[in-house]
Amino acid sequence: MASEGLPRLKPLSIRERVQAWRKIAPSLDSDHLRKKPANLLYDVDEVPPLGVRVGVSLQHVFLMSLGWLYIVVIVNSVGGAAGQAQSLIRIYMLASGLATILQAGRTVVGSGYLCPVSGSLTYLQPSILAARTGGFSLLFGMVALSGTFTALFSRLTSRLRVLFPPEVTGLMVSMSGLQLVALGCPRFAGYVNGGSGPELRAVLVGVATLCAMVAATVWHRGKLQVLPMLIGLAVGFSLSVALGSVPVGTISAKHK
Repeated sequence: MASEGLPRLKPLSIRERVQAWRKIAPSLDSDHLRKKPANLLYDVDEVPPLGVRVGVSLQHVFLMSLGWLYIVVIVNSVGGAAGQAQSLIRIYMLASGLATILQAGRTVVGSGYLCPVSGSLTYLQPSILAARTGGFSLLFGMVALSGTFTALFSRLTSRLRVLFPPEVTGLMVSMSGLQLVALGCPRFAGYVNGGSGPELRAVLVGVATLCAMVAATVWHRGKLQVLPMLIGLAVGFSLSVALGSVPVGTISAKHK
């Protein structure tokens, strides 16, 4: 591990963190002092091979499409129509693509990294509450306000980093992920409605997909390590077609 051979440091106190915050100089963010993070395979100035770039781009597109599920959940929670969900998904696709392009550029608003902008689970419950309280107009206003606040707050993150150790950020990420349990676990087991039981084919597809992503991320040290979602999607979809969970014939007939 990266921490082997290093002395065990005690946790920083609030006073020490405030002192470290005061000592941070703007020059620390300059290019000549920046070091490549240990958890990145490719730095911002490095160009991955063509195959890796194509695979990661496809993976990012599928990752961004996960936000469509959040939109459908919000619309269904307020009794909206399917046309409203489709319109919101179109707006989401345009906004995500534009924001990703701006983030990938090394300009005033960009970092240079290809960071796909996707829907955040953190805003799911507040969005549902806003839509139920004041409709979509209130939801749009709160989204615009939160985006503006996030943009302004991002200018202070370099100085506030000492106040958010890995224990705090890890807890925040875990709490956000736990919200997916109510959505993911029933679908993982193939529950269609409240009175049905788990479906064996759905469980097999879910377990195989999860194992494929874990294997690519944890046990592989090559280029496949950056493509876990794409690998999991390919394995899960192929197994679904083989087990008959995806009606390929019905879908093909509808498009003819």
